[in-house]
Amino acid sequence: TAADWPRLSADAAFPWRADAGARGRFAEGARLFGWHESGRLVTFGWVTISPRFLVGELGGWVEFSNPVQWIWDCVTPEAHRGKGYYPQLLRALTALAGDIQPVIYCTRENVSSQRGIEKAGFVRSFTITERWLGASFRDEVQPLKFSYRRAA
Repeated sequence: TAADWPRLSADAAFPWRADAGARGRFAEGARLFGWHESGRLVTFGWVTISPRFLVGELGGWVEFSNPVQWIWDCVTPEAHRGKGYYPQLLRALTALAGDIQPVIYCTRENVSSQRGIEKAGFVRSFTITERWLGASFRDEVQPLKFSYRRAA
């Protein structure tokens, strides 16, 4: 919660320690979750329940007909990577979603995140693309994100 922010940001491994704007995410309805292992927070992820979500990398909104559980801006500090904590966090978050469909996305270049997402039981459901509007690139489509949904 926002009340935990001072304690969390005192930890040098906390990913948003120096990000003054991240604390404001709570006021926008986002919730921050972390996975504990041996008394330490080892991976983090933000969750928003909404039918639409602003994907900053796209500069636009992605919309569904019903609210979904958006899982976004997940970070595992370097010292804890490769130990399976990220998929554990994702499985716990999807369990919290209940009947609400969880959706997570990552860039196509983030192969480690893709592997963790798939280990958590998500399947690729669609690719978000952006069409370049410059005259020489008008017909080129570049995939930016892979989105995943929990397997049925």
